[in-house]
Amino acid sequence: ECKRQISISKIEINPERINCIKGELEELSKYVWNALEIERNVYSLEERIKQIIIRLQSTRRYSREAQKEISSYMKERNSEIEKEYELRIKQVDRKGWYDYGLQMIKMPQRPTPIAELTIEEPQKPLYKKAGLFNKKKVEEYNINLDKEYQERRNQYELKCMEYARLKKNYEDDLEKYENNKEKIKENNKQVEELLKEKKKEEIDALIRERDQKRQEMEAMNAGNTTLETVENEMVSSELEEAKEVYIKLLNFREQYYSPDIIFGKYRDLAALSTIYEYFQSGRCTELAGPNGAYNLYESELRSDLIIEKLDVVIEKLDEIRKTQYTLCDIMSSVSDNLRSIDDKMAKACSSLESIDKSTNRIVKNTDNIAKNTAVTAYYAEKTAYYSKINATVNLAAFLGL
Repeated sequence: ECKRQISISKIEINPERINCIKGELEELSKYVWNALEIERNVYSLEERIKQIIIRLQSTRRYSREAQKEISSYMKERNSEIEKEYELRIKQVDRKGWYDYGLQMIKMPQRPTPIAELTIEEPQKPLYKKAGLFNKKKVEEYNINLDKEYQERRNQYELKCMEYARLKKNYEDDLEKYENNKEKIKENNKQVEELLKEKKKEEIDALIRERDQKRQEMEAMNAGNTTLETVENEMVSSELEEAKEVYIKLLNFREQYYSPDIIFGKYRDLAALSTIYEYFQSGRCTELAGPNGAYNLYESELRSDLIIEKLDVVIEKLDEIRKTQYTLCDIMSSVSDNLRSIDDKMAKACSSLESIDKSTNRIVKNTDNIAKNTAVTAYYAEKTAYYSKINATVNLAAFLGL
């Protein structure tokens, strides 16, 4: 991915300067050493990127798991908030007017109508007519008959009066009932409306309380992070920095080799370190030719006197130190540097476990992370590592221009 971003561009260098480098052993040796430094940094960065990617695979997984856990927790907490809200809403729904100190008036019973008057008005009796011989007896009969009529008449009139009195009382009660009924209806209607308002106020307050809890949860989730996420961001950040420096270094390497002073086949750590030793030991004074460094390198390579595969060199550092001292010294130095920065990254990641956290894996304050000793040590080591590599990316200084 990084190599695809290389912008190959040759630079114009004074031919006299190139001839000077090729023709003078000291200049050529210096040029090879600088090339060796570039390859050393390239190799170191490639190995560091591999380390970061391996660690990133686990930190990404842990970060996703932590985010899922937080998401699950937030979902569960929101569900609890919703259930609590629904329960309290039901409690409000079950409340009556008496719970709010209101008074609902019971509707009175409608007056019972009186029974219709069923007694019939007494009819006047039919009196007998007296004869010559029964006059006294007939008169006595008619007197008794009239007396009975008067009694029935009196009873009838009394019942009519009683019926009239009862009817008047019923009509009065009915009128009073109708009047009270409207007042009671109006009162109870106002109580019902007031009851609805009271319930609505209480429900609105519950909704505000629920929404506030939700917002607090969302704010907590948005403003906080997890230790795993912090760790993943820390590792990802270095990967981006490493890639940026690596691309810059690859572009610089292309420019450095653009004068074609060193043949492409020998632009690697094993070849350059060996060629540099040839120059320093006096075994060679030039690159090409029968007695040149290229020829000697190929000869010793075929004779298995030297090793060009770096993975084999790492395994046999002590064995080949005498024959390839410079390469072994470089590989040991790179290995120590990489081990140091990786150890500090590992300690920084491990130290995050000890940082106080409140809800599950949520970290509320990243200041503690920034002040963590292990994290600080890692960032200091990382800064020094990349600053040193960046300092080498100066073509003019390397070529002595």
